[in-house]
Amino acid sequence: TIAILTFGIMAILNMLWGIDVWYMQSIICLTCAVSLFMFFKEMKPRYSKVVNAISSTTFGIYLIHDTSFRGFIWNEIIKAYRYVMEWWFIFYAIGIIVAVFAICMAIELVRKYLIERPLFTERKEKKQEVLTREE
Repeated sequence: TIAILTFGIMAILNMLWGIDVWYMQSIICLTCAVSLFMFFKEMKPRYSKVVNAISSTTFGIYLIHDTSFRGFIWNEIIKAYRYVMEWWFIFYAIGIIVAVFAICMAIELVRKYLIERPLFTERKEKKQEVLTREE
């Protein structure tokens, strides 16, 4: 709740008085980050096969889209800067973010199943072979 209130205060300060509180070193950002951390710290973890499958791809998603392709993706392919002042931009941005996440997730899942899984299966078999020889 504190995070939502803090976010609302940040938006009001920015819209009404033009006070730039969105930078990372602002006390309001720090308050929001700490309150979000505390919120998730108190949650009880639950197991979900779908959530675990998605979460196992997030580092790969980060590595895929946070390279030199970032500028190319956002400025050349999506061209989000054209629509920044439109009333529907927030919906457009959310849609694009979900699409980029989904595409990168598909790339990462293909990489995991075509490269990582066979490679680690082969290494595991060789390790098992060595262990059985030593006995």
